[in-house]
Amino acid sequence: MQSRIRDLVTGFVSLVGMVGFAMLLMMFGEFQFLEGNRYTLTIALNDAGGLRAGSTVTLNGVPIGRLDTVELAPEDTAHPVRAVASIEASKAVPRPVQPQIVASLLGGSAVLQLQADPAAFASGQFYTPNESTPILGEYRTMIEELSAQLDERMASVLDSLASFRTFADTYTEVGRNLNDLLQPQTEQDVAAGQSPNLRLAVARFNGALEDAREAIRLANGWLGDEQLRADFGEAVRNANTLIVNATETMNRYTALADSLDVDAKALVDRVTPVADEMAQTLQEVRRVATMATSGKGTVTRLLQNPDLYDALTDAARRLDEAIKQVNLLLEKIKQEGLKVEF
Repeated sequence: MQSRIRDLVTGFVSLVGMVGFAMLLMMFGEFQFLEGNRYTLTIALNDAGGLRAGSTVTLNGVPIGRLDTVELAPEDTAHPVRAVASIEASKAVPRPVQPQIVASLLGGSAVLQLQADPAAFASGQFYTPNESTPILGEYRTMIEELSAQLDERMASVLDSLASFRTFADTYTEVGRNLNDLLQPQTEQDVAAGQSPNLRLAVARFNGALEDAREAIRLANGWLGDEQLRADFGEAVRNANTLIVNATETMNRYTALADSLDVDAKALVDRVTPVADEMAQTLQEVRRVATMATSGKGTVTRLLQNPDLYDALTDAARRLDEAIKQVNLLLEKIKQEGLKVEF
């Protein structure tokens, strides 16, 4: 009885072991005849990346088959690894797909992922069963994958940094130009060949404003001095009156010279004092005019009054004409003489 129980237990354990072993063989793809209809696709890779026969193949994360073989193809220097995938007949793979190898972090076999754009499933274009043209894929290590993703994410940031660098360079140049404009500069520097900058221009403008303020101050002082303006106006009017009187006197002597023939010497003696007085008057008028035009004080501002200035100019012109007439008359008398007729 005990031997029967021992044999029964031994047989049961052996059966369980055999079933487990068969399941392991099926998991590693050794019993392909039990897996139904399948077709193959060849994937060309630059590196196996941990793939081996029996590794799972997924399409957008869904298992669709296993790898039958992973072998070297040394004739292809760009993709020297060939992986043949056994795909379930009911799972069609759309064109195009991007093979990727995902290695396990805790060890074990890697997974071959086929990534397709969602729109590709509706395109109606699929890989044909047992297609001989390999699907090209690239294996990248985790560091390379992270670097690629970082490069993709950082592209916009790098573009922004490049724009900011250009912006910073531009405003650095602007700041440098502003510093040049605001550097201390003297007239001697400009005479030496330097271009005038903003600081010197402001200094010149301030100097011009100061001169304008001084001129306005002097003008206000003159306009506020009523006595000085009245005295100067009176002097101009008196000079004008004197010139008018002298002109009338010369006209009388001219008329007398035309109608009388008197002794030339006596007439010259009488006319000479008048001419001297007129010359002194003209000299005085010229002196006053010179002081008015060349002075730096408030008299110069008075000439801005057109009435007084025109009166003074007209009087000086008439006096000058009268003196010319007297001189001509005296020369005529000296040369020809005059006879008095009664």
